[in-house]
Amino acid sequence: MVAVVVDANVLIAARLSRDQNHERGEAIAQAMDRGTLPTAYVLSDVLEEIINYLQARAGHDVASKLPYPTSVTPYRVRSLRVGL
Repeated sequence: MVAVVVDANVLIAARLSRDQNHERGEAIAQAMDRGTLPTAYVLSDVLEEIINYLQARAGHDVASKLPYPTSVTPYRVRSLRVGL
């Protein structure tokens, strides 16, 4: 099965309507949620980066709601530990 790692810029763009890449990010996030793209992983450090960035730029309400989460196809968060 094909899997991809999603970087912060994709989900930040999807969440912020004023971002220059909003439409592209939103399309990717929606396709991930629908399951029409490969399995997408968001690393725990990346998730932290997304939340912190959104909190600083757009406030708590925006930061606390990632784009398009559902109980059917939740985002998978993985922790990456190097050299342990």
